[in-house]
Amino acid sequence: MEGVGDDNRSSIEELVDYLSQHFYEAELSLALFTAAVTSYRCDSLLKPFPPMYIVDGEPDISALAADVKSIPCLKQLAAGKLSISSQLADLLLWVVKYRKTKLKHLPSSSFEELTKQTGKYLPMGNPQHLYELQFNEQSEAAFTNLAADRKVFCAFHGSRLENFFSILHHGLCGHMNKTSLFGEGTYLSTEPSVAANFSPWGHTGRSATQSVFGHSMSVLALCEVIDDPSVKHSFDSEKVDRKAPNSMGGDVPDKYVVVTNNDMLRVKYLLVYSEG
Repeated sequence: MEGVGDDNRSSIEELVDYLSQHFYEAELSLALFTAAVTSYRCDSLLKPFPPMYIVDGEPDISALAADVKSIPCLKQLAAGKLSISSQLADLLLWVVKYRKTKLKHLPSSSFEELTKQTGKYLPMGNPQHLYELQFNEQSEAAFTNLAADRKVFCAFHGSRLENFFSILHHGLCGHMNKTSLFGEGTYLSTEPSVAANFSPWGHTGRSATQSVFGHSMSVLALCEVIDDPSVKHSFDSEKVDRKAPNSMGGDVPDKYVVVTNNDMLRVKYLLVYSEG
């Protein structure tokens, strides 16, 4: 297997260096990945699939699952207390580092700032961890150009834990609902308590001693949404068309947002509720 690390140093050295600088970012990336790997729906959830585990064009899920079970505590790994194979280091680097969208772990003081920004109180309490998604220059420019002089508002999206690996890589592009009562689109809510109902606690696939999050957690996405005709909601009295395509229930109800064009939204923050 070919390594994914830099040419001038081993993948193990690169991994330890990355963990020492971005530990909490790596922890979340790994937790979301292992939640997907250990799900019974792993074959459909692992998008993208680690390229080093594709053999003759087919994903080797059993080999991947076996290696995932052997992933040690990242804190001990970052401290240089453990040794792992270059193969496992390659996998971990791919999981935690090589992604277009970067994670930034924010200090607890950011919770208050975020509450002011959204104007929303979190009835389930402040999350244990808050992450900002940082986009590359091309993605940032594309969203900014789409927004132009239009209003951008915040809305929350809840989903099962094992879905957030693909959300981290692709946003909500693959999460449009085609069968819901109020029509086709990606469903969000302006109220965090409503979205939280769709984010049940799930198993990370890691033990309490292996992960800072413990063995279970819940994630809530805070999204930025461009107020476009393809975005259906009820809180703007000037909006004439509040019905999404193929809606059987009529207009989108209060506190809900249905986005029929996912170019009009992006996940900006991840609120992580965990045991640790």
